Amino acid sequence: MSIPGRLGLVQRVLPAYRAPFFDALAEACPDGLAVFAGQPRAVEMIEGSTALQVARLFPARNLH
Repeated sequence: MSIPGRLGLVQRVLPAYRAPFFDALAEACPDGLAVFAGQPRAVEMIEGSTALQVARLFPARNLH
């Protein structure tokens, strides 16, 4: 399967468990996949991801 064109996703937080999914999705996007996401609040108990292997991560600055 191939997704034509570039794909961009916006996530308030990129949890570590979603990183493999976004990298797999990026492999189906020959023109690229970009994820715009910030880090979780300390009280949220979410392990945030700071890197993607295939997709491009654009860090957001969440205002808490």
